[in-house]
Parts: sequence; C-alpha cells; structure tokens
Amino acid sequence: MEKDNYRDELIQAYKSKSLFEKITQIYLAEIRSSSKILPTLLAEIHNEKLLDLNKFFQILDTESNKRDLYILFNTYSLALPMMSCSIEDVLITIEQLNKKNKSSIDIHDGIYNFCKHDLLYAQQGLYYIKENPENLTSYISSVISSANSHDPTWCLSQTQSLISSSDHSIRSQAYWTIGRLQLTNECDIILAKSLLNASSDNEDNNIANINLLRALINFGKNHSQCWHDIKNSISHILHKNDDDILTSAAQQCLWEFQKIPNDIFHLLLDAVKKNPLKSEALNSIDLLFIDLIKNNQHDLAIALLEDILAKNNNIGITSFDSFNHYLIKENNTLFCKLVTKWLLSGKNQLCRSVLDLFNNIHDEILESHVDKELCADLSENIKLYLSRKIIGWLITKPTDVFTLISSVYVISSHQLQNKLEDLLFDPLFINYPRDLGKYLEIRKEKEGDNSLIALIHNLEIRMKNYVNGYEQVYSIKELKTPDNNRHLYWKMSDRLMQKAKNNGPKSIFEDMFNIKHLLYGNSSIYYMHSSTNEKPQRTETPMHTFSYSSEIPNMDIIDPFNFNYRLLRFRIERIEDEINN
Repeated sequence: MEKDNYRDELIQAYKSKSLFEKITQIYLAEIRSSSKILPTLLAEIHNEKLLDLNKFFQILDTESNKRDLYILFNTYSLALPMMSCSIEDVLITIEQLNKKNKSSIDIHDGIYNFCKHDLLYAQQGLYYIKENPENLTSYISSVISSANSHDPTWCLSQTQSLISSSDHSIRSQAYWTIGRLQLTNECDIILAKSLLNASSDNEDNNIANINLLRALINFGKNHSQCWHDIKNSISHILHKNDDDILTSAAQQCLWEFQKIPNDIFHLLLDAVKKNPLKSEALNSIDLLFIDLIKNNQHDLAIALLEDILAKNNNIGITSFDSFNHYLIKENNTLFCKLVTKWLLSGKNQLCRSVLDLFNNIHDEILESHVDKELCADLSENIKLYLSRKIIGWLITKPTDVFTLISSVYVISSHQLQNKLEDLLFDPLFINYPRDLGKYLEIRKEKEGDNSLIALIHNLEIRMKNYVNGYEQVYSIKELKTPDNNRHLYWKMSDRLMQKAKNNGPKSIFEDMFNIKHLLYGNSSIYYMHSSTNEKPQRTETPMHTFSYSSEIPNMDIIDPFNFNYRLLRFRIERIEDEINN
C-alpha cells in the first residue's frame, strides 16, 4: 500500500511541479526503513513514460535546492541502472547539472552500473565524453571500467590511448581505470603493469601522480603477484615529496594497511614520517594510530608516533585529537605505558608530550599510574629518576603527580620510599597544600594499601610541622616590619600612583563619553513579550555566583629562582652512570 501511495504522490508532485520537494520528503522518510523503494518507483515512472527523469533533472535549480542536492543526486544515481534510456541522454543530463553546480556531481556509481548492462553503452558513453570533455572528464573511468566483465582487452586498449593525452585530468582517469580493472589474461596484466611503471617515471603533474599512486596500490590488490614489480614505481612517486602526494600516502596507510603487504605499507609510512605533514595527512595518521592499536600493533603505532614527533618540531601530541581522546577515554593502560616510557626516555619532546596529554584531561577522572611492566626490572636509582621527571614536568598537576609517584612508592624498597616521601613533601606538598591536602583527605579514606595510608599520614604531619614553623617565625618581632613603616610605604605608593595617573596622557574616550554611574544588584530583570496586544510581563531572576580558582605554587612566590632551577634540573637531568646502566 505504501508503494502505491508513494507512486501516486510522485506523479501528482510532478504535475504540480514540486517533484524535487517530494523526492526529498520520501527520501528522508525512508532513511530508517530497511527497504528503499524511491529509486525503483522513479525508474518505473520514467520507463512508463509518465515523466522523463533525465529532462526533469536537467532543469534542476541547484541554487534553490542547494540543501537537498546530495539527496537528489543520490536518488538519481540509484535510479539510473533501472532506467530505459540512452547513455547520451544520461550524459547530457550530467553535463547540464555540472555546468550549474560548478563542480562534478558524484553519480559515478550510477554511471558505472548503468553502462555495465551492455558493452555498447560503455563504447557510446566514452565516444560522447571524448567529443564533449569539458564537464564529463571525471566519468571516463566509470564508463570504461564498467565494460570490464564484457571485454577487458577493449578497456585496456582505450586506457592506453588516453595515457598519452596532454590533459592531466584525462591521464588521471586512465591511471585510475587501470587500477580498477580485473584482468585475467597474462598479456593484459603485463601491458597494464608496464603502462603504470612507465607513467611513474614520466608523469610530472602532482594531481595525476596522486591518482597514479592510488592506481598502483589498487592494481597490486587486484593482482597480488605484481606487488614486487610495482614497488619501485610506488617508491619513485613518493620520492617526489609533494605535500599532496604525502597526504595521499597517509590516506592510503589508513585505508589499506590491512589489505597491502607489509613492505608496501612501511614504504608509505617511511615517506610520511620523514617529511613535514599537512593537516589532512595528520588527520589520517591520527586515525591510523587507533586502528593499529585496535589490531594489536601497539609497538608499530607508538614507534610511528615517536618518529613523527622527533622529526617534526611543529607537530605535538595535541595535533592528534582523536588519538588523544582515545588514550584518555578508552585506553588507560596504553596512556600509562606512554607516560612511563616517555618520561624514562628523558627526551624533552616526549616529556613535553606527557605534559600535553595531562593538560588535555579536563573533567575526566583518570587513574594515572606508572606501567608496572616497564618498571618491573628498573633499579632503585632509575625509579628515583622517573619520580623526579614526574615532578619536573607535571608539577602543575599535583594530584596526578601524587598518584604517579605513589604507584612507584608501592613497588620500591624502604630506603627509596623515604626518598620518595621527601620528594612528595618538597617540592610538591609545600607548594600545593590546599589542592593536594583536599585530595589526600579523600584518598586516605578510600585507600586500601596500608603503606600509602602511612605515607599520607606522614605527609600531613610534616606539613603541620612546616606550617607551625612559619607561624613561629612570624611571631619573632625582629623579623616583623613595623606597622608605621608599612603604613608609610603604602601611603607613598598610592601618592606616586595618583601622580603618575594625573601626569599621564588622557584617553580620547574621556572626551568622547560622559561618565555614567551603574547600580548593581543581586538579580536580573527583563520583560517577556507574549503577544503584540498584551503588556510585557516583568520577570526577575536571581543572579548566581560562580568562581574558578587556581593554586599558585608557594615557592614561586617565596623563592622563585631556586624553585624553578630545581624543576629545570629535574627536567633535563640524565640517569646517573647512564653508560653503565
């Protein structure tokens, strides 16, 4: 019943000149439906000559239907293989649409499936495109490759003639066509391989080289016995070091890493990581990290990431948004492994990446800890080195520093535990007594490890004694500034400030505007207009306070030089007796 209703609605919409609106409406209604009958209905109505769908699409106003163009083009593409018409009618329609749309519309699958019915369709279509190439060049590959099942030799011969064209867009289509062909005749395979290899030496257009690279990879996938013979051609294109070629290589790494041999995959990867990368390439590599990890290739993903960070000074871990999100939200184990590995490396760029990772944590609750597997065989000296690195780079994240160092604490000897307690107290606890103090109170109540409870207890006692010591110092009269001196200082300071203000240049705004006094309250008043005839209703909303606080390290005020020097030393120091270790 639904099919008959839609059919009647489409015919009526055609008569009332609202067919495009009706197509959009039915398309959206069918999105969640398992059966899509709209293209079939349109093809049936066209075949019954109740309307000419090709001519109707020729008059499509692309500007007024701009929001729905994808829906309309996709519906037309799906209906094409079921329509009874000539390939010339279809190409004329596409030609008209391309002129209006100012860019090639994506109905390549529709063209391919339409021409696949008959070799004659492909031959006639290619002839028409050669005669009218201006707006139809991008459909050459779809037309030729559609005849693959009928006559692959004809497909290859047509492609061979197009490779010699002076137009790079036509050559691009020829390369892409060879990549799509499924060849079974050995002579055809040898000819196709030789055409691609020769083109890799002669092609000087970057856009064509991108399509040639894609064609070579597709050709290898379709004819796996040829990977060895086309490897040099792939390498030759990559060595041209064009940004767009490298972007395409990065995309191929993402899309094809499970479908191509390892040596070809690493050939693409080596080209990507050795050169500066544009944002499009970074986006592909960003997603590649996640795919590699999900396919149990953790070491390859980490090695690639470290190589890119090391060889590109303008690229940081924050350049990979999806990977950052994946680490923080979904893979805490790998997050902790990277933090531990990079801090142990001592390399500034990797340690900086650790800080960037923690700065990307906002409201998320992350259980950070050192990787036990990496720390299992570490000497006490290197564990202390790791803890100092944690403080040096993450001092602005006191709670994270405590959780990381406490995870080192529980796997350390008693002697090292005393040293770690000293580090946690100074420089960490004495610089962040408020934030860390609150965290330790909560941690102590929930902690199940007795050694960590004892550690927290010791830190709290030491902090209490530290504060008491300051209070005792403050009570020594000889160290106090006399009240009279402080009063005179601030009075003199205010006088100098006022004098500087009076003598300083006046703002031009003082002459342009009058001074207005604003009254402040604790509520906001506004008027609601329900209709044009009724009076506006007065509404009063109480104001709410909100605040954001950040604790400044105490030593950055009391003794900034020594404090920052100590942190710098923690960051740049190397492992003692590094050669022997």
